[in-house]
Amino acid sequence: MIFQDFPTDPSTDYIGSTLFHEQYKSDILNHMEKSVNINNLIDKLSEEQHQKSGKSPSVYHKEFKKQASKIVNDMIADMSSLRVLRGFAFTIKTLLTRLYHHGIHVSDEEIIRLRNVAKEASARGVSLIFVPCHKSHVDYLVVSYVLYRMGIGLPHIAAGDNLNMPGVGWVLRHNGAFFIRREWGGDRLYVTIMQEYVEYLLNKGYNIEAFIEGTRSRTGKLLQPKFGFLKLILESILKGKTSDAILIPVSIGYDKVIETPSYVNELLGTPKQKESIGQLLNSINLLQLRWGRIDVRFGEAFSMSDFAQKLIASGKSGIQRMNLTDQSTYILQSLGYRILGDINRISVIMPTALVGTVLLTLRGRGVGRNELIRRVGKLKSWIIARGGQVAESGASDASVIVDRTVQVLSDIIGRRYDILERVYYPLKRFELSYYRNQVIHLFVQESILSVAMYATLKVGGPIRAQRIPIKTVLFKDVQFVSQLLKFEFVYDAGGLEQNLDATLNQLVSANVAVIGKEEEENPSNGGKPGDLWVTLSAEERRTGRETFDFYCFMLWPFIETYWLCAMSLYTILPKTELKGNSLYWIDQRVFMKRSQIFGKTLYYEGDISYFESVNRETISNAIGRLKQLGCIKLHKGVEPPPESVYETSPHSTNANTTWIAVAKDWIPAERLPDSNLRENVNERNNRKEWEGSATTFAIDPVRVSRPKNLRNNINYYQNETDDIEKITDLSKKSPTVEIKSDAQEDDKAYIYWNELRPKGRLWEFCEQIGRFRREGKNRRDTSTVANRVLRLAQFASEPSLDGKKKQKQALKVVETKAKL
Repeated sequence: MIFQDFPTDPSTDYIGSTLFHEQYKSDILNHMEKSVNINNLIDKLSEEQHQKSGKSPSVYHKEFKKQASKIVNDMIADMSSLRVLRGFAFTIKTLLTRLYHHGIHVSDEEIIRLRNVAKEASARGVSLIFVPCHKSHVDYLVVSYVLYRMGIGLPHIAAGDNLNMPGVGWVLRHNGAFFIRREWGGDRLYVTIMQEYVEYLLNKGYNIEAFIEGTRSRTGKLLQPKFGFLKLILESILKGKTSDAILIPVSIGYDKVIETPSYVNELLGTPKQKESIGQLLNSINLLQLRWGRIDVRFGEAFSMSDFAQKLIASGKSGIQRMNLTDQSTYILQSLGYRILGDINRISVIMPTALVGTVLLTLRGRGVGRNELIRRVGKLKSWIIARGGQVAESGASDASVIVDRTVQVLSDIIGRRYDILERVYYPLKRFELSYYRNQVIHLFVQESILSVAMYATLKVGGPIRAQRIPIKTVLFKDVQFVSQLLKFEFVYDAGGLEQNLDATLNQLVSANVAVIGKEEEENPSNGGKPGDLWVTLSAEERRTGRETFDFYCFMLWPFIETYWLCAMSLYTILPKTELKGNSLYWIDQRVFMKRSQIFGKTLYYEGDISYFESVNRETISNAIGRLKQLGCIKLHKGVEPPPESVYETSPHSTNANTTWIAVAKDWIPAERLPDSNLRENVNERNNRKEWEGSATTFAIDPVRVSRPKNLRNNINYYQNETDDIEKITDLSKKSPTVEIKSDAQEDDKAYIYWNELRPKGRLWEFCEQIGRFRREGKNRRDTSTVANRVLRLAQFASEPSLDGKKKQKQALKVVETKAKL
């Protein structure tokens, strides 16, 4: 980073509208006090309350005025003291120097370009809107300090009100932070005040900083865009309240993020601790750590007004026929994903991300130093070839990257020096996955294609059987995976077919795959003469599928999370018979807890390969995707909708409580058997013939040879006729062995669960996702999965697991009545 020709005192000599003067706060308060929009709304709200109660409107007017004044004072920034600014700048410099001893790195070219943009915007009286990714609370400090040193007016930072702590909140407010609630959509007075304040900042030409993700990413990759604050700016432009604003995407990369240990705890279900002075004091020892470097990159600036006008002129998705509200929504969504794409393109891959990625994409427990260096160098070259940026790419070879990373991440990367060669291994895999996820956006297309190919390749067989027809099989599998994970990644522009062709060509060019044409009918894969097929190249097989496995390892943790979330729907199936169109609802927080305890059990039993798959953030994305696919219904409110059945929640509920239910046509025809093994057998032995659950989960008395390919399995189960009369007496299977009664009952019960053959739309969907999972113990055997996984799902649905309140009372199933 260069500072020559920059102002010697950036607190007074900077580009942009005037800040830090005595009248700063009073000017804002006077504007808000006289705002026509705010006063009109107060009059309207007062009249509405008058109509309801009959009391004088003036009574309510006074109350709403008082409420508005409090909202304004709690919200606005107070950039009026130069002395506070200079003291804060010195403190931040000292803090960042101690934490990140290799400094803050910014491209010289980007510095010059950004200063020119700032000069042009200042001349037009237009605000710069900085939109960074959000990885850490340090982001606030880094962006402001970099802009301060560059001589660009400090931005007003949209910060969550959780940071408005005594003392700390005062310091942040006096250096540009304004505090907003996490949720404010339903409060008309709050929204109006917020809109008025944003328009004031824009019309003054003040710079603004807002995080497109809305909150810190706990997983390391970009989150889906949050549109609330961006919507306020866009609406001001579309309605002509302000002329324009210049958007600047910002990427921030850290060798090590301070909060990753707490992120792991939160993702595993530990409630997020409210920020406090105590937490900050407990972190004082962090000041002595040496955590490498920070890289900041600024993307190409672009006009929000021009972006909206060009999008409307393009006529995409019929935007010209939309009303103003729909147009605004479409523009906003396009804008959000444009920003995410830009941040991904300019992001710098840190050394810690390189090493973390390699360690988590190996099949073994660890890796020797020489092999780690080789693979890190290879990954670095792949990234650069894709147009990505690697920190210190010109100055450091792979050995330096490895040695520095092992030092910086010494608490999460294990080392063994007492053996033949130095070996490194993941010590804290979950935490290390945070750094791997910073790389995945560069390999999303290849990873999706590889996982789709893996679904066929893992079945095995001769090479000819591993030829995958591109149009009839591969295209559908790629489409399924990409659509399933659409909430996780930002895909390249262009349609699925175009991206698939480009990615196939990349794999062929890299000698990972080969494409051929069937010369005759191939019964092993359903191929017909002339059909194009793809399979792994001979060279890729010879080298142990190193590149192919790398791509698969990048995506498998996400596949497993979505499989887990779908399987977890078995934990919230109705416990009573439903009437009409009623659904069986449960508090989403309870579902999340059940999913995680279910997933942790499956991980320790070996049915899930990745512990990081049991994380709240990705499960939440999966819930949203399942809702879009129609698998589930969501409802917000103190109670579920009228005419519903629901389980009482162990948590307090309010208007923002989210309830979840399996959609009617996704509920299996019959319920799962009880999770208690012995009770199921006793119940079965007391019946003359099977009823109830046997209709859906028919018993397979004699194992038959079934196709290994799961697509054939699904057809097999759909076409097979259950013959209950052929069920044999399981107690006579081992007549020569004397078994005690309890052991005999357990053995029969085990066989009973092991022979379940689930059917229905939900199970087929789970099996379809399962096709793309990493192969594990007995995963090709549907009956075995039913034995372990479905019985655990049934056990996870027990109310005793939902919370302390539930442990002290029996499960209450409530039926809501229709409201008049």
